Amino acid sequence: ILTYLLFAAPALILIFRRTARYTIRPLDALGFSSRLRLTLATTGLRAYCMLVAGAALAALAARWLGVSPLAAMSPIELLQYSRGLPDIITYFILICVLAPLVEETIFRGYVYAGLRTRLATPAAAVLSAGMFAFAHLNMAPSGLAAVALVGVLLAYLYENTGSLWPSVV
Repeated sequence: ILTYLLFAAPALILIFRRTARYTIRPLDALGFSSRLRLTLATTGLRAYCMLVAGAALAALAARWLGVSPLAAMSPIELLQYSRGLPDIITYFILICVLAPLVEETIFRGYVYAGLRTRLATPAAAVLSAGMFAFAHLNMAPSGLAAVALVGVLLAYLYENTGSLWPSVV
């Protein structure tokens, strides 16, 4: 968690300060509206279920083709290699709380929103998704396409809700 924060904190501080120069409410400008509505959270949960279903189909297709879809560990493997409850809590905080907040702020709230002011929405979504995939180079090359697709879907979700909260959820 500390390593992740050491890399993420400077980026978030830079983004927040730059955004604060142009608006009184930088969190709103980045896509974190001041009021979290239940409908936004349920939209995020529905989108997550769709992503899980799509990932399951992609995994089945990859298995059928004889390709390994991702090199990252599955949740079951993480639990097998953990040394107890402190590790599990650390994984949860890092993977389910910090990573979504940091990555959505950077890639959708700042990169995608900035590109969208200069490019057409589909081009901005694809370009920001490519950057998102590039940031996940620790995966197998076949997994990068899946991460890029997730990036496009998260940009679409952000574009249609006007909030980062569904993508974070």
